[in-house]
Amino acid sequence: MVEVLPLQEKKVAHLSGGERQRVLIARALAQDTPLLFLDEPSSHLDLNYGLEVFEILEKLQKEKGKTILATEHNINLVVPYARKIIFLKDGRIQAQGDPAAMITRDRIKDVFRAEVDIRENRYSKLPEISLIPRPSEKRRVEE
Repeated sequence: MVEVLPLQEKKVAHLSGGERQRVLIARALAQDTPLLFLDEPSSHLDLNYGLEVFEILEKLQKEKGKTILATEHNINLVVPYARKIIFLKDGRIQAQGDPAAMITRDRIKDVFRAEVDIRENRYSKLPEISLIPRPSEKRRVEE
């Protein structure tokens, strides 16, 4: 499912961060529990594997009825797949609900202390976040 069979001969110490993450996800999936807790499942993964992991999780939820709880900082990756998002700030629930409704500039600024631009993704029609770089005298934006 997460393409770890080719890694079976490698020592764990020789795995890249992404390979190690895929092995950890495969191990969690192999336990075949009704409930999955995942911590940053897309961390250390390239764009393709991050997307693949969420597609697998969606399939497991739909076809096998699994309940999946995951922490994830890549909000753009989560929105198309999650049924509910919970934003935490200082260890407390700040907001929770439908992913599309939870994505607002004010909420992202409050929870993550980051200025963002939010637009509708032209393919999914869901909100998509773009970070607005902080001002810097060293940084110059070409026009």
